[in-house]
Amino acid sequence: SVFPLMMCACVQRSSPRFRTIGIWCGYCLVATLAVVLCSLVPFLLEYTWKNSMMDEFAVMFLIGKIGSWSCVTLLNIVAFSVMWALQGGRLDMAAMPSDGGGAPVRPGGSPSSGGGGGGKPEGRNFHITAEEYSWWAQTLEDKESTDRA
Repeated sequence: SVFPLMMCACVQRSSPRFRTIGIWCGYCLVATLAVVLCSLVPFLLEYTWKNSMMDEFAVMFLIGKIGSWSCVTLLNIVAFSVMWALQGGRLDMAAMPSDGGGAPVRPGGSPSSGGGGGGKPEGRNFHITAEEYSWWAQTLEDKESTDRA
Protein backbone atom coordinates (compact mmCIF):
# COMPACT_ATOMS: atom_id res chain seq x y z
CA SER A 1 0.00 0.00 0.00
CA VAL A 2 1.21 3.48 -0.84
CA PHE A 3 -0.72 5.30 1.85
CA PRO A 4 0.78 5.63 5.36
CA LEU A 5 -2.60 5.24 7.09
CA MET A 6 -2.79 1.72 5.66
CA MET A 7 0.27 0.79 7.77
CA CYS A 8 -1.61 1.62 10.96
CA ALA A 9 -2.56 -1.41 13.05
CA CYS A 10 -6.13 -0.12 13.44
CA VAL A 11 -6.56 -0.24 9.66
CA GLN A 12 -4.76 -3.57 9.33
CA ARG A 13 -7.22 -5.12 11.80
CA SER A 14 -10.08 -4.07 9.51
CA SER A 15 -11.69 -6.39 7.00
CA PRO A 16 -9.95 -6.94 3.65
CA ARG A 17 -12.92 -5.27 1.92
CA PHE A 18 -12.54 -2.13 4.06
CA ARG A 19 -8.79 -2.00 3.32
CA THR A 20 -9.40 -2.44 -0.43
CA ILE A 21 -12.00 0.34 -0.41
CA GLY A 22 -9.54 2.57 1.46
CA ILE A 23 -6.81 1.86 -1.06
CA TRP A 24 -9.08 2.69 -4.00
CA CYS A 25 -10.29 5.90 -2.32
CA GLY A 26 -6.64 6.88 -1.89
CA TYR A 27 -5.87 6.11 -5.53
CA CYS A 28 -8.85 8.20 -6.65
CA LEU A 29 -7.73 11.11 -4.47
CA VAL A 30 -4.18 10.98 -5.83
CA ALA A 31 -5.44 10.68 -9.44
CA THR A 32 -7.75 13.68 -8.98
CA LEU A 33 -4.94 15.80 -7.52
CA ALA A 34 -2.61 14.73 -10.35
CA VAL A 35 -5.14 15.75 -13.03
CA VAL A 36 -5.77 19.14 -11.39
CA LEU A 37 -2.08 19.91 -10.94
CA CYS A 38 -1.09 18.71 -14.42
CA SER A 39 -3.83 20.82 -15.99
CA LEU A 40 -2.11 23.94 -14.62
CA VAL A 41 1.32 23.09 -16.07
CA PRO A 42 0.73 24.58 -19.58
CA PHE A 43 -0.15 27.97 -18.05
CA LEU A 44 2.92 27.89 -15.81
CA LEU A 45 5.21 26.98 -18.71
CA GLU A 46 3.74 29.70 -20.92
CA TYR A 47 4.29 32.32 -18.19
CA THR A 48 7.89 31.27 -17.54
CA TRP A 49 8.68 31.18 -21.28
CA LYS A 50 7.23 34.65 -21.96
CA ASN A 51 9.12 36.15 -19.02
CA SER A 52 12.44 34.37 -19.82
CA MET A 53 12.42 32.51 -16.51
CA MET A 54 12.93 28.91 -17.74
CA ASP A 55 16.37 28.53 -16.10
CA GLU A 56 15.07 29.70 -12.73
CA PHE A 57 11.96 27.56 -13.16
CA ALA A 58 14.03 24.42 -13.82
CA VAL A 59 16.31 25.03 -10.83
CA MET A 60 13.38 25.74 -8.50
CA PHE A 61 11.52 22.70 -9.82
CA LEU A 62 14.47 20.39 -9.13
CA ILE A 63 15.16 21.88 -5.69
CA GLY A 64 11.45 21.68 -4.83
CA LYS A 65 11.19 18.04 -5.93
CA ILE A 66 14.30 16.93 -4.06
CA GLY A 67 13.24 18.83 -0.95
CA SER A 68 9.64 17.59 -0.99
CA TRP A 69 10.59 13.95 -1.59
CA SER A 70 13.18 14.13 1.18
CA CYS A 71 10.75 15.70 3.66
CA VAL A 72 7.90 13.32 2.83
CA THR A 73 10.22 10.31 3.12
CA LEU A 74 11.54 11.54 6.46
CA LEU A 75 8.00 12.23 7.69
CA ASN A 76 6.86 8.72 6.69
CA ILE A 77 9.84 7.13 8.44
CA VAL A 78 9.25 9.11 11.63
CA ALA A 79 5.49 8.50 11.58
CA PHE A 80 5.92 4.76 10.98
CA SER A 81 8.58 4.49 13.70
CA VAL A 82 6.34 6.26 16.21
CA MET A 83 3.29 4.17 15.28
CA TRP A 84 5.36 0.97 15.42
CA ALA A 85 6.73 1.82 18.85
CA LEU A 86 3.31 2.78 20.22
CA GLN A 87 1.44 -0.18 18.75
CA GLY A 88 4.11 -2.88 18.65
CA GLY A 89 5.08 -3.08 22.29
CA ARG A 90 8.46 -4.16 23.63
CA LEU A 91 10.43 -7.14 22.41
CA ASP A 92 12.61 -9.32 24.62
CA MET A 93 14.54 -11.67 22.31
CA ALA A 94 16.31 -13.49 25.14
CA ALA A 95 13.00 -14.44 26.74
CA MET A 96 11.44 -15.72 23.51
CA PRO A 97 10.79 -19.46 23.80
CA SER A 98 11.59 -21.85 20.96
CA ASP A 99 10.01 -25.08 19.75
CA GLY A 100 13.43 -26.76 19.79
CA GLY A 101 13.67 -26.44 16.02
CA GLY A 102 14.38 -22.75 16.07
CA ALA A 103 10.89 -21.41 15.42
CA PRO A 104 9.69 -18.86 17.96
CA VAL A 105 6.72 -19.97 20.01
CA ARG A 106 4.25 -17.50 21.42
CA PRO A 107 3.00 -17.99 24.93
CA GLY A 108 -0.06 -20.23 24.71
CA GLY A 109 0.51 -21.02 21.05
CA SER A 110 2.60 -23.10 18.70
CA PRO A 111 4.41 -22.32 15.45
CA SER A 112 2.06 -24.50 13.44
CA SER A 113 -1.00 -22.71 14.75
CA GLY A 114 0.51 -19.32 13.95
CA GLY A 115 0.80 -18.60 17.64
CA GLY A 116 -2.90 -19.07 18.23
CA GLY A 117 -4.53 -19.90 21.51
CA GLY A 118 -3.12 -16.92 23.31
CA GLY A 119 -1.27 -15.64 20.29
CA LYS A 120 0.67 -12.49 20.77
CA PRO A 121 2.48 -11.58 23.97
CA GLU A 122 0.79 -9.25 26.41
CA GLY A 123 0.71 -5.65 25.27
CA ARG A 124 1.61 -6.40 21.64
CA ASN A 125 -0.58 -5.54 18.65
CA PHE A 126 1.58 -7.34 16.08
CA HIS A 127 1.95 -11.09 15.84
CA ILE A 128 5.58 -10.96 14.67
CA THR A 129 8.12 -8.23 14.22
CA ALA A 130 11.02 -7.94 11.79
CA GLU A 131 13.44 -8.58 14.65
CA GLU A 132 11.62 -11.78 15.60
CA TYR A 133 11.66 -12.99 12.00
CA SER A 134 15.38 -12.22 11.68
CA TRP A 135 16.03 -14.05 14.95
CA TRP A 136 14.02 -17.04 13.74
CA ALA A 137 15.75 -17.12 10.32
CA GLN A 138 19.21 -16.86 11.92
CA THR A 139 18.38 -19.61 14.44
CA LEU A 140 17.10 -21.83 11.64
CA GLU A 141 20.23 -21.18 9.56
CA ASP A 142 22.45 -21.97 12.57
CA LYS A 143 20.54 -25.20 13.19
CA GLU A 144 20.85 -26.28 9.54
CA SER A 145 24.60 -25.59 9.50
CA THR A 146 24.96 -27.59 12.75
CA ASP A 147 22.98 -30.49 11.26
CA ARG A 148 25.24 -30.54 8.17
CA ALA A 149 28.40 -30.65 10.26
